Amino acid sequence: MPPREVHQPSAPKLLSAQKLVHYSLHFAFPAVLALVFFPLMWQTAYLIMLVTMLINLDHLLVRWSS
Repeated sequence: MPPREVHQPSAPKLLSAQKLVHYSLHFAFPAVLALVFFPLMWQTAYLIMLVTMLINLDHLLVRWSS
């Protein structure tokens, strides 16, 4: 009989590359849009875009809790 192979359990993937890129773009893309379309007040435009994501977060939390 051939010797049995010992299988080591792999470490769980906490964040895949696809998820990392996806969530990074949620912050990077609005920054680019703010810089391109509102160069004189890009900080305000970026903040408004980030706050709109908080509104969407509220909807996701309700969906997860039910």
